[in-house]
Amino acid sequence: MFFIIFLLVLVCLFFLAFLSHYGPPWIFMIIFIGLFMGVQYFYSDKMVLWTTGAQVVSEIEAPHLHGMITRLCALADLPKPQIAIVRTEVLNAFAAGRSPNKAFIAVTTGIRNKLSPAELEAVLAHELSHVKNRDMAVITIASFISTVAFYFVRYSLYFNIGGDRRREGGSIVLVWLVSIAV
Repeated sequence: MFFIIFLLVLVCLFFLAFLSHYGPPWIFMIIFIGLFMGVQYFYSDKMVLWTTGAQVVSEIEAPHLHGMITRLCALADLPKPQIAIVRTEVLNAFAAGRSPNKAFIAVTTGIRNKLSPAELEAVLAHELSHVKNRDMAVITIASFISTVAFYFVRYSLYFNIGGDRRREGGSIVLVWLVSIAV
């Protein structure tokens, strides 16, 4: 886990060094990156709920699901995450949140209808392993880097980031290649 985070930080530093040479002023980059990281860190769980259409459910609404999660959390020595349901027939389950105390587990109605209780419990245990290993924090960092690269490449042509294209003809191509690598 630490090795992956180390590699992500290296990629981020490389990308920032590249941006500092070909991109906008430093102050703009620092403000943009700071705001973007803050929003992503503090609101990533809410954004995932919103974009997937997941609804947090109470123990009264989904007692069987809450019972499974409560038992598995006791076995894994984890705080109980929030539980959400996505109303779709797609078979899926996922974990999100920035820490075990701020996590949630979401399951689709499709997976609840198709799997046996033992199979669903195994899927939930797998999702709780993501919570326990803090995989969601790594995913948040990785998605941040790729999102910044995407927006930089997307809008570099509109804002002429990369300098005068006639004088520095290959700079835009170089920005695109570095972004693809990132």
